[in-house]
Amino acid sequence: MPDFGYLNARLRGQHSRLLVTKDYEELLSLSDIEAFIRWLESSSYGRDWQLARARAQGLEAVELALEMNFAQTASKMIQMSEGRVRWLVELLLRRWDLQNIIAVIRGLHQGAGREEIRRGLWPAGKLSSVKLDELASQKDVAAVADILAIWKDSFARPLTQGMADYLMNRDLQKLEMGLRRYYYDWMLRELRGWGRDRALLRRLVREEIDLGNARTVAQLQSQGVVLPEQAGEQFIAGGLVITRKVFFELFDPRKRRRLLAQLRPTPYYRILLRPEDRLEEERELERRRAGWLSQRYRGDPLSLDIAVGFLWRKYHEVANLRMIARAKVYGPEADRLRSELFLDL
Repeated sequence: MPDFGYLNARLRGQHSRLLVTKDYEELLSLSDIEAFIRWLESSSYGRDWQLARARAQGLEAVELALEMNFAQTASKMIQMSEGRVRWLVELLLRRWDLQNIIAVIRGLHQGAGREEIRRGLWPAGKLSSVKLDELASQKDVAAVADILAIWKDSFARPLTQGMADYLMNRDLQKLEMGLRRYYYDWMLRELRGWGRDRALLRRLVREEIDLGNARTVAQLQSQGVVLPEQAGEQFIAGGLVITRKVFFELFDPRKRRRLLAQLRPTPYYRILLRPEDRLEEERELERRRAGWLSQRYRGDPLSLDIAVGFLWRKYHEVANLRMIARAKVYGPEADRLRSELFLDL
């Protein structure tokens, strides 16, 4: 059995410093970005702010400080782990590498500049802030694949395999789908076998697959796409609920009503029932899932539960602070923003 004792003891100490609802209410009441910065200086993010202000100013420096703090949190989790525990933590963090690579290639595909791309990144996995800077500075998507190959990063493989088709057809969605399929297939292969911690990570991965497939069905149906061959190009195998059979039958008018009745107890029912309102329903589903993941912190103290719960709470804390800081510059007002934050997880 992996020894989580040291890691979990350290994470309990860090967990006690996470923000609670009353802290967010204080932040929402602040008048402007200058007031937010004064709060940041006196908070647990103060050291990161001091480092960030030497490289940037205003909102840009605030976002850099938050990014640095999250990256350091992830790095410390790895440093505090050994052996099997470290392997599990690194697997858990790899999802942010996938998220970051997709954000980079989307930005380059759309012609965004380095700074604009960097604002959407979350350094947490194998790809450090320095490496993400380099990826965001590349001239095009093909160059990203080349750099990843030089670094011997496994995500180079699906990018390289799909590059010829991308350069010919400029179909970024197909390239992204190749990345996602590769990642989920790799994770599920890595997590084969017995053990509570493997089972927990498998569940996280398979739920992400189900959510992605439900989102795909809703999106295509809201666009009027009902042909299975068109939908099949966007299916990802490995889910618990939206299996291949269920996915394709949801596009069959003769079977859809019966299937929806069967799926009613699942979290994906409302997304599939009302494709036109999928964004609102997805947001609510993400909120419930974030709550479940955060509550893992109160799980088995001799397992990966505490690391999973702490990491998701920290992730949403930094995401909340990003939204509040941006709102102090661009809006919206506090009452409207409050409903967008992930609170009471």
